[in-house]
Amino acid sequence: AGTHLNPNITWWEKAGDFFSYISRCQYMLREGQFVADVLFYNGDWAPNIVEPKHINPSLGKGYDYDVCNEEIILTRLSVKDGLLMLPDGMTYRMLVLPDSTNMPAGTLKKIASLVADGATVVGRPPQRDPGLKNYPECDREVQSIASEVWGKIDGVNTCSASYGKGRVFFGKDLRSILLEDGIQPDFETDSDDAHIDFIHRTTDEYEFYFIANLRKQAETVNCVFRVSGCQPELW
Repeated sequence: AGTHLNPNITWWEKAGDFFSYISRCQYMLREGQFVADVLFYNGDWAPNIVEPKHINPSLGKGYDYDVCNEEIILTRLSVKDGLLMLPDGMTYRMLVLPDSTNMPAGTLKKIASLVADGATVVGRPPQRDPGLKNYPECDREVQSIASEVWGKIDGVNTCSASYGKGRVFFGKDLRSILLEDGIQPDFETDSDDAHIDFIHRTTDEYEFYFIANLRKQAETVNCVFRVSGCQPELW
């Protein structure tokens, strides 16, 4: 009974303030571009479910992410100045592959091209094509591309390699890679106990941070934002 919206609901007299708040949030969260450091490729097998927003153990707090499918990689993703880019201007610092040894040959070929152009890709080297098109040649093609791009990476003794202008990693957590590249978390607090979540959007003039306390208790924390040269304003 939480979906009914009419003058008979018990909180109707308070609805104006609530809708004003929602309107302000929606206005802010439609401005500019979403800021995310990581793009996860979720694979294209069934069932294929994208989990609700959560803290990836390898990424940790303070970094945000997007999730994409094979279509995005094949038709929309390119590289500019070492960043993965979409036609609408969204950029990401790295592409993270599913934890699987399966990868369609066509998708892997495009990923290899992205790395050669300067992208950073994280994931285990694929070994086979999950489909039967051109089988068994498709598996040999996957293994050949993986061998060329990942080289001697085994995820234990060797965790990184260069290919073209870009890099590939396997066996190293995402947070370490970002920090070693000098990419600090986009949002942090000085409390390990508080659960403060965030969404960051950027425009040519402003940086919008939507901050939300996900626990049902008041929190007092100091917040650090990965922006400079701005005057803070609380909405």
